Amino acid sequence: GSTFGIRGGNAMILNKLLLKDFGKFQNREIVLKEGINVVYGENESGKSTMHTFLRAMFLWFAQNEGEGFPDRHLHPL
Repeated sequence: GSTFGIRGGNAMILNKLLLKDFGKFQNREIVLKEGINVVYGENESGKSTMHTFLRAMFLWFAQNEGEGFPDRHLHPL
């Protein structure tokens, strides 16, 4: 998956995204592979929506320091 550095020297590894009722996505699971993942597609296919989702999750996680998730791991609902 992808990694995202957070305070304290830990890393966040994303294996998949689960988007429920977010923008144009309804119960959509996006599996990420090891290494760098490239997102591409036609106009209006949801690339910017996925970016907005990731940004919102990272900002929420950073502001709340992982509260609400056991062992500071994000798990699908």
